[in-house]
Amino acid sequence: MTEILKAFITPFTENLAAQLVGVVALIIIIVSYQFDDRKKLVFLQFFSGIFFSVHFIMLGAYTGGVINIIGVIRAAIYYYKGKYPWSSVVLWPVLFSLSSFIIAIFTWQSLLSILPAFAFTCTSIALWTQKTRLTRIFCLCSSALFIVYNFASASYSGVLTEAIAICSLVIAVVRFDILKKAEG
Repeated sequence: MTEILKAFITPFTENLAAQLVGVVALIIIIVSYQFDDRKKLVFLQFFSGIFFSVHFIMLGAYTGGVINIIGVIRAAIYYYKGKYPWSSVVLWPVLFSLSSFIIAIFTWQSLLSILPAFAFTCTSIALWTQKTRLTRIFCLCSSALFIVYNFASASYSGVLTEAIAICSLVIAVVRFDILKKAEG
């Protein structure tokens, strides 16, 4: 029994600093999904991206780290969407999606490196749309892809983040898309 417990705890303690940075990102992202306001969601995504970038780089999962750096830039631009003409150009989601695949190629470690590129594309679409319902659906797709990448990258706080994010997103879908729709 001691060996089983040790095998379970050791991966967490070997990368404790990286996992703690990931926990901060986890808290921020879970809170973000509970807003039915696109700007608040994007604002919090900005900060979670910073922490996840550091987290993945500390783990040596460079595709996830660099893609999250681009995610921080994306969140900053998307936050101002509608306020400034340059921030509302439809080309942004396309450019961010293309950049994620270029990053995956340059940081290639295995076939798993493609997962964050697809996940990032889903999130780029999710955060661009003005409809929070579509945001939640595309974020669910992103979380499903990232949970696999996180597990393979030993990002245990990332796996927990995506599992909780999926639960949080499902709760938000029920709250805003099902119950609220039934009331109206």
